[in-house]
Amino acid sequence: MGRTVRQLRQEFAAVQETQAKLRAQQAQLTKLRDDLQRYRGAQASGAVATIQIADTTQDVNALQAEIAATAAKLQAAQALVEGTTLQNNPQVRAAVADLERRYIDWARRDLRAPISGFVVQRSAYPGLMIHPGERLFTIVPLDDLWVVANVKETQMAHLRPGQPVRLESYYYGDRVIFHGTVQGLLPGAGSAFAVLPPENATGNYIHIVERVPIRISLRRAEIRRYPLRPGLSMIAHIDIHQEGPKNVLEPITTTPTRGYESRIYAGELKRARRLAQRIIARNS
Repeated sequence: MGRTVRQLRQEFAAVQETQAKLRAQQAQLTKLRDDLQRYRGAQASGAVATIQIADTTQDVNALQAEIAATAAKLQAAQALVEGTTLQNNPQVRAAVADLERRYIDWARRDLRAPISGFVVQRSAYPGLMIHPGERLFTIVPLDDLWVVANVKETQMAHLRPGQPVRLESYYYGDRVIFHGTVQGLLPGAGSAFAVLPPENATGNYIHIVERVPIRISLRRAEIRRYPLRPGLSMIAHIDIHQEGPKNVLEPITTTPTRGYESRIYAGELKRARRLAQRIIARNS
């Protein structure tokens, strides 16, 4: 990028050099024309030879051609830099974009996890050649867990978001009671998203009571005290006596941000741009 800035400085200097050369040639042309006019005025008295007038005429014609060539060079030089500066010239902007891309690639040579958690489904090992976009492992955040309770559709009439839930984990047994809150109904029953969903319109169908997934939030303090892992089985006891204005189809689920968002990549582009500005300043 520094080379691009220096080359652009040469192009700016070339414009000034060509302009100065053009002014010098125009001044020389004015002098030759004045000399030619004086020579023609003195020709009648014999003070100036005819050959001198012819030579001066040829010099004027040659200089006019040189001026035309210099003017064309000036237009070509101005086309590269006219209306731009070292900061906003297309060549420098392209070099800055390339620097930013390369800087980000260099900065991301170290793999940083955007969230905190535990590594699972690991497929990367020392000495393994990897490629861009390849999945190496999965990180499971354990600060914000929830339970998916599969409730029969015939038992959902009195379910409401916000109802309290008592949960027992098979891992801890009945000695540890977790407390949760009904968040709402997930987008659909499990059969709707199966690989081979049932086709009810054929007529040859035996009705089976569906189980509908209900999302239940857990308290973070209890999870910290008694850690859980995704996939563990739990027994949920939902208190349906507290009926609110919303039904279970109007969930109160919110997408958690803590543990699912990261700013570790936010400063890479800013640092790359600051580096580009320093390079431009050093080579200006």
